[in-house]
Amino acid sequence: MKVLKYPPAHEIEELGNNPILSLKKTKNEAIAEITTAYPEDSFCFLNEKKLRERISLLKNSFLPTNEYAKIAYAVKANPRKEILEILNDEGVDCFDCASQEEIRKVLTLDSDAKILFNHPIKTSKDIRYAFFNEVRHYTVQTRKEIQKILKELHFLEPRRPVEMAVRLQTLNDGAKVNLSTKFGAILSDAKEMIQSIKENKNLVPSLSIHTGSQNTKMQSFEKAIELMASLAQEQGGIKTLNVGGGLPVNYFESDDFDLSVFLQYISHAIEKNLPDNLADDPEIIIELGRSIIAEAIDLVIPVLSVEKRNGQKCVYFNDGVFTSFSDAAVHDWEYNFKTIGKDGRRLSEEKERMTLFGRTCDSGDVVGSVNLPVNLAEGDFVHVENAGAYMDSQLSFFNGFGPPKYVLYN
Repeated sequence: MKVLKYPPAHEIEELGNNPILSLKKTKNEAIAEITTAYPEDSFCFLNEKKLRERISLLKNSFLPTNEYAKIAYAVKANPRKEILEILNDEGVDCFDCASQEEIRKVLTLDSDAKILFNHPIKTSKDIRYAFFNEVRHYTVQTRKEIQKILKELHFLEPRRPVEMAVRLQTLNDGAKVNLSTKFGAILSDAKEMIQSIKENKNLVPSLSIHTGSQNTKMQSFEKAIELMASLAQEQGGIKTLNVGGGLPVNYFESDDFDLSVFLQYISHAIEKNLPDNLADDPEIIIELGRSIIAEAIDLVIPVLSVEKRNGQKCVYFNDGVFTSFSDAAVHDWEYNFKTIGKDGRRLSEEKERMTLFGRTCDSGDVVGSVNLPVNLAEGDFVHVENAGAYMDSQLSFFNGFGPPKYVLYN
């Protein structure tokens, strides 16, 4: 195979976390070229065409004829500058943010973007930062949080009303990650909060829900939408209905989740239950992260060593729970580990259980026990498909290790 000429190592370091190059190649061609040129480095391969197609699918499937429909991107899923640029270029101008840094990243990209400051528990400092940057949508789950925001609002005469979205607690019974254990107000408290919001002339009430992450149960979305719509109809004058996200991603070959089917189901539930007394010029927002970016990125990681310890085969690779695989420790997440042989070497179809260790000097850096080819060796690669969500947004720089470098292709 002809090896292309890429920047020398010291130049790659200077480029930091930016993509080192862009290739008009298929995925397999891009992976083969990069792993041959840089056999000891980990890389994320971002399929630009697939990401753009994902946005097009969303537009065509989520309330396509409703002028008030809006697609928001949850920045936490993957805050890479290049990803935000592609989304914005495709017309996504609404972003779910949780911190000053996420707000800054979005507004640096698009100063007119709509920011949903959706973390329901914020510091006064963060609220002030958001106000001074013209953020006008805030999510809350307690009356105390409303008062905290009003205290900062007292020092500022807003040019337009501030949207205050009450987050409702909903069932997360179909989700891999249950968010309602931490977030959301019960119905009786939500009603009181909406009344409190209505009492202030500078505030406009809104509502939001979330049925959990990687939710495979469509009925969960419908029940949550019915709950939110019923409350909106009862209270009247609601500005925004945010149906959250959490739509499932196809991580394994046995998965067969059709995003368009989920979106159409959700759209039907909204249309069937949509209140007739919303505020003027309302918005109906779907707030997606994982299901937008996950399937557009593959992660390819070199094997550093294969050893046998206490009768168990162990694999050490150039990543771990402190960088791309924190969800292994936090959520006991399962990954679809595949492999690529060095220089096209054929790996055995026969597999055995091996302990997969990360690269740091911490003994807790264990991704788990996984099935890998019996002849896997140093210099081969672990390949994780559909790895775009959270794998490099939850990283640390423990031991001085950083995230994989990016390659844009297609």
